Amino acid sequence: SCSLIRFTKSLKFEAEEMAHLSGGKWTPFKELLHVVNLAVIERQPAAYYDLDAQLTKNKPNLISLLQHAPKNSAHRSEVRSSLSTAIKLPGYKTHQTFPQAFIDEALILSDILDLNEYSSVELLLTAEQQQPRFPWFSRGLVSVLLYHDGRQCLVRALKMLIQARDGVLWCCELDGNVSSVVMNFTNELFENGLVDKVLDLLKTLTVEGELEKLRNGRAVGEERHRTQVIDLIEEQRNLLADCLFYWACQNPFPKEQTIAVLHYLKSVPPPSDGILDSVTLTVFMTILYCCNIGEANADHLTDSLMDSKFPLSSDPCFLSGVHEVVTKEDDWMNSCLQAAVQFGWTVLLRECSNWEAFSDKEELADDEKLLDEVVEKQVFTFLQEAVIGSNGFHQEEYFVRRVHWLVTTFISMMPLKIKELQNRCSEEVGLAARRPANRAQPTKTTPTNKRAMESLLL
Repeated sequence: SCSLIRFTKSLKFEAEEMAHLSGGKWTPFKELLHVVNLAVIERQPAAYYDLDAQLTKNKPNLISLLQHAPKNSAHRSEVRSSLSTAIKLPGYKTHQTFPQAFIDEALILSDILDLNEYSSVELLLTAEQQQPRFPWFSRGLVSVLLYHDGRQCLVRALKMLIQARDGVLWCCELDGNVSSVVMNFTNELFENGLVDKVLDLLKTLTVEGELEKLRNGRAVGEERHRTQVIDLIEEQRNLLADCLFYWACQNPFPKEQTIAVLHYLKSVPPPSDGILDSVTLTVFMTILYCCNIGEANADHLTDSLMDSKFPLSSDPCFLSGVHEVVTKEDDWMNSCLQAAVQFGWTVLLRECSNWEAFSDKEELADDEKLLDEVVEKQVFTFLQEAVIGSNGFHQEEYFVRRVHWLVTTFISMMPLKIKELQNRCSEEVGLAARRPANRAQPTKTTPTNKRAMESLLL
């Protein structure tokens, strides 16, 4: 895909840039990203062994996902005493002592980032080594940049591993050994709660929250430093959302994970400018790919391969379980986003109604009722302005594909409903035109239906 090509180019450039770097706690995530790039993107034959070793080494970091070792009173005491008593840090061959100013700064950094004291010392040592590359920032400010850069490298490596999975939409045709280790490793991450961990991070890892912690510790510099920190935090959030999206594209989530994504979307507030931000757009698209029956002919619906790839067909409880959550009128913070999810579900229900395998599902009868409700919520206007109008929409091929499928399938499978909407719109507009100026204003359904049809036709 176009997005995968752009992704490849950016990672080749990043690997070249970091090849000469070394040092400290920050380096392992850079090394991981570099090796994953060599194995998955550049496809170097010998990279399999390094990939296997790096995944084994970083397995705890990828399973815990951005959760680092907590502060430790014993480590803190040792660091505090390291002015006169040398300490040996993990991964270092020799014992070291440190100046008092360095010790104080390391402990402050540990408090700001809630980081283990050993890790804080390692991070500060790395920042000291890398400071010539950032002459305009202090050692402490460089530490903050390296901390967030290392985290985004870890998540970027995870995203690349997920993209390298074979699945529904693409096949990377990697070396057999590399493909096997990627599939087995990512499957293990999934079994260890990857989806829930990503969703929790999207809720808790915010630009405002991270900046507040840094401000409280006076660890935010001038505009240049602040901008770079913000960019790194936003990149982490975007990469986390991408991990969900690319997994759902290749292997739609089972019922439990699909419902978890729905609950996340419920908590997203409406955007101030009416346009979805990149993270919300990506998670919304994730749901559209989770609610997917594939493009196979109905005759092949019971095929074991199809069943294994699409939980909607393999799990008899998927449709009823997700339907209950999608149709429940509860506390969605953004009712238009709710309508968009319900519209996608409506189209899926109509598609399933044409297949014999779903003939006993009572939920399929709700499709037209649900459609009437989402039209009243201006769903087509929302799709056009908030989704298609989002800055990142046209940059991802699979976003465009899915929305195109959504609208065209709706038109082809519900032609009578389209005609009904057109007639209702024409009638209400005609009534509004004939109504005397001093009479009451037309009902709110007039502009709703008019905007819906205009958006759909555009």
